[in-house]
Amino acid sequence: MGKWIGRGVAVLMVLALAGGLAGFSYITRNVNFGPPADRSAWADEEPSLYTGELAYIQRDVAAAREIWTAIGQDQTARAEDRAQSYRLLSRTSWRIFQDTDEGIAFAGAAEDADPGTWESAVTLSDAHMAAGNLDEAMEAARLAFIRADEANARIEAAEALARAALSGTASLRLDQLTDSTRANLAEARAALAPILAEPPAPLETSALALAVATRLDDGPVMWRAWASYYHSPTGVSAMADQGDVAPALEAALARWTPSSQAPEDRRIIAEALASSFFFEEATLLLTDRRNARADEFADDADLAAIMAMNTFVTDMKQYADEYYRGIAAANSSSGMFATLQTFQYRQGRRDLAHSLWDALGFSGELDQSMLREEVAQRFGLYFNEGHTSGVYDLHAGFTVLDTTHTANQYGRTADLRYVVIGRPISNGYESWLWDGRQQHGGWATADTIYQVRTAYADGALDRWNDLTDPRQRQEEEEEIARLSAQDTEVLGESRVAYLPGLARRLRWQARNEILDQARRTAGTTQVRNAFILELDNAVRAYSIFAHEGRHALDDQFAEEWVQEDSTELEFRAKISQVVFSEWPRLTLGSIINANLGDGTSHGDANLRLLEGVVTWMEAHAGEIEGLDPGAPLLPQFDLLTDEQIREAFRWQDPWATEGATEGATEGS
Repeated sequence: MGKWIGRGVAVLMVLALAGGLAGFSYITRNVNFGPPADRSAWADEEPSLYTGELAYIQRDVAAAREIWTAIGQDQTARAEDRAQSYRLLSRTSWRIFQDTDEGIAFAGAAEDADPGTWESAVTLSDAHMAAGNLDEAMEAARLAFIRADEANARIEAAEALARAALSGTASLRLDQLTDSTRANLAEARAALAPILAEPPAPLETSALALAVATRLDDGPVMWRAWASYYHSPTGVSAMADQGDVAPALEAALARWTPSSQAPEDRRIIAEALASSFFFEEATLLLTDRRNARADEFADDADLAAIMAMNTFVTDMKQYADEYYRGIAAANSSSGMFATLQTFQYRQGRRDLAHSLWDALGFSGELDQSMLREEVAQRFGLYFNEGHTSGVYDLHAGFTVLDTTHTANQYGRTADLRYVVIGRPISNGYESWLWDGRQQHGGWATADTIYQVRTAYADGALDRWNDLTDPRQRQEEEEEIARLSAQDTEVLGESRVAYLPGLARRLRWQARNEILDQARRTAGTTQVRNAFILELDNAVRAYSIFAHEGRHALDDQFAEEWVQEDSTELEFRAKISQVVFSEWPRLTLGSIINANLGDGTSHGDANLRLLEGVVTWMEAHAGEIEGLDPGAPLLPQFDLLTDEQIREAFRWQDPWATEGATEGATEGS
């Protein structure tokens, strides 16, 4: 079944971030203020999950909810579609509008529409958790876990159980946890254990397991969860430059049990957790009144700084979320309301910064530049505010990798800094709104490429489950067939349009090709790791090194008008992500996308690219095996070979057609 918040449908959105505190290229300026003016893409169509998704991705929350309501109330609609619509209504009710009663009611309606699904039970659990109904949240999560009948379902149900159990520990020190709370945590630990047993587990699973195990004084599970969270199958996607943290943490956690909690180990573990940006778990250990040295720890300047950083991160995350919620609930990012929201956010953020300034021992007036430099050097904090797609927002997290990369395209080269941001505080308004459906994956300046680790780390693992779990594979293939059958109708009389079936089909083809390669080249027990490694490398190569590398190269080598035209920059970067990929089918999800022609730099670049693709297909129809030239061409795009796909994009690139060195590959 289709899942909005499911792992099986996540799409990465790579963007060039608007100008802000770190001096970024101002790529997305003055576009997409509020919902697009042209609503015909969904307002004039019959309500469907497709049109609802289109409206939501383009940030028209009100229109999306109208569509979902119409589907939910349509007794002739598919039961799966009605249930999914109610689940989406439930999540937006409590998450955006803070109406938990409505959220619970919609979750119940989803269950009535299509009884017995694990997705509806997870939705109900989260709605009850938002309402503070711990017992009901736990019960619904248990039901989801019982119903889970595939790999990703078991993961999401276990995570729901952990979220519910942890919700009962809010603001409590370790010494304040009750026996009933610990029993819930132990139940969650048992549900998470099989997932941790075959590392790496997804980031969220790993982080939840660490949070649960810390509250249960379970050192061995804490270690397994931490090691899973910071897995590095490629050597560069996680914490490859934190060599001192892992050995210290592994040794101390091996000894850490309820009956053996030496103060020296407590400090070692807390400092290691803080060094890897798990400030909450570090603070729990430092404030535990069962520790004879708790008062001493509170007076220690270094440990007090860790606790102050935890307060800042927690409050900043909550404050940014509240700010984003206000914009989404108003269904607008422009006008006086948005201006007031932004002003209030910036004032509140300044108050949080002032509290951190005082807690770190600074005196005098707050100097935000000095504070930002201090926390960057001391804690690895990356912090940037600016406009993205017309919304003033925050991109902040912690630097888990800082190395170098050489971009090389069409004979033009540039040595770049490559920074991976993890443990996010905020990944921008759009990522918050999209709630896992898409997210900002990275950005570039003239000399630096930034990657958001959470947008990438789980992708290959999720795809492995889609391909190898028999039930998930069958469901995916059935959904691809259903969507593909609708593509021609979706296209209508248009030359190009967002075709969900085509987009999904292309990615499925690429992932199966990568799986086949892993099976040919790896030993039987190593196929999973080989697949994860290759897919992880491939996604990073096209979306970060090729796409963002092109932005950096354009910043250095392109004409001035190009550098000032955000759509032109995205147009060129998207060409590079296809042309320089070993697996070009894999790269098309951010191009054949619901944002097609939506007035943003990404959406307008996508429209222009697909127009060019159809033009190329018209000119080369006789070279495309199996093509029916009398039928619409775009739905047949997957008939092209990999090299033909590259060429359909390459011919649109000014650098490729001006006589620059061709055949240059993306360096690493």
